Amino acid sequence: MEDLEEKDKRSVLLYDDLLPNTRYYDRKSGLEPEEYFDALKNSKTVYVGNLSIYTREEMLYEAFQKCGEIKKLVMGLNKQKRVPCGFAFIVYFSLSIHHIFIGITAMKMLFNRSTS
Repeated sequence: MEDLEEKDKRSVLLYDDLLPNTRYYDRKSGLEPEEYFDALKNSKTVYVGNLSIYTREEMLYEAFQKCGEIKKLVMGLNKQKRVPCGFAFIVYFSLSIHHIFIGITAMKMLFNRSTS
């Protein structure tokens, strides 16, 4: 039986093709298309969705610090109740698609939920 680490390495390759390969361009960004796609390719921000409303910042730090040093973590909050509403943005000092996969794997193990 192959070890988990080797299996994870093969799974990372599946995500390589998911790097910004989109032709979607946000005109409101104020950037030219080429600048926009360069910024997207070099982004160090990860969106994490489908979180339980019971997810706390500490839990996200625990899972995603395995991907690299976290610069900032911002959780979406309900306007009225000021409680988490199921998504977060994580900003890293440096980031690669391989690190993102490690974080996704950690989230699944910690919370037994599929994240986006």
